[in-house]
Amino acid sequence: LGNTLTDLRGIAVPGFTDGARGMCEMDRIAIKKAVQGVTVDGICARLGVPRGAFGTTRRGEEAEDSLRRTWLDPALSVTDVQYSDGGECGNCARVISKTVKMTVSARTVPDMSEAQCADCIKKHIEFEFAKRRSPNTLEVKTKSIFPWWEADSSSLLFQAATAALTEESRQGYR
Repeated sequence: LGNTLTDLRGIAVPGFTDGARGMCEMDRIAIKKAVQGVTVDGICARLGVPRGAFGTTRRGEEAEDSLRRTWLDPALSVTDVQYSDGGECGNCARVISKTVKMTVSARTVPDMSEAQCADCIKKHIEFEFAKRRSPNTLEVKTKSIFPWWEADSSSLLFQAATAALTEESRQGYR
């Protein structure tokens, strides 16, 4: 069921991204400033990791696209899958488990309704499960929901953090 949440185009849950605010001009300016002189290869080299090691880049993707997708776009991920055969084999992957738990994490962006997103995920998983006509049972629980947030770039705290990070980058990372 987890592999039905996304596809090659992105999030495949109907209604999940409804209401999501697109990039505004301030977002475009901030992303352009953040990537000046930066490439995806440069980011990976600086971190000492192979290109795409964290799934943060796609073939042909530029640094600007990668940052936009990472910071500004809604996201949906399966972050954990646990299975059990009732204690006989622990987490034995070669048998069909009696119980499976899957954790789905979602990142919402400005103007998205977190409750609507949770409901869309639940309905999608229930629909996909029903298509399988399985005699098994499905239970979908929402563990927690948090609203999207957005920093106020005109606040004194934001400006102090920006100044500190700018100074740190001038001195070089230690």
